[in-house]
Amino acid sequence: MVSDEGTRFYLSGADPRGNVVVDGSWCVKAVKGNTAPLTGTGASGASPASSKKGELLRIDYVTLYTVIAGPQLVVCLDSSTPGAPDAEPVGQFDTKGNLALWGSTDGTCSGEEQPVRKTMVTARAVDDANAKCLAAGEPGVDATLVSYGYPLPLDVWVCTQA
Repeated sequence: MVSDEGTRFYLSGADPRGNVVVDGSWCVKAVKGNTAPLTGTGASGASPASSKKGELLRIDYVTLYTVIAGPQLVVCLDSSTPGAPDAEPVGQFDTKGNLALWGSTDGTCSGEEQPVRKTMVTARAVDDANAKCLAAGEPGVDATLVSYGYPLPLDVWVCTQA
């Protein structure tokens, strides 16, 4: 699925068994510009070209090479930082609003869900994480979730919010 602006795409949908897209490999090309198609992996991506103003150009096409589907996991993350809210992944990595924060602090994800969801992305380096945050429509990258005490790999980052 391509976003309303036509500059980002998200692999989504479920099969008859309820499995959801968890990963994929793809190639994306921008409509204008002299940019070569960009190959990548993951459940989302963005146009490989931008205007002189830094705005992403519309996508011409996305070619899927592989799509990996699996069960949607329900997980509650308990932070080791005292007083930090429980966190629950509620969407695919690299998509806006994919992390819900709860009023509980004991790993149960109970009580009231906080009104604004966070966005988490996967990247090996801060610059890559920042680019993914921008592609997801967030102002930039904040820090790794492990730095906030959540039991996740070092390549899982949380974006800042406007």
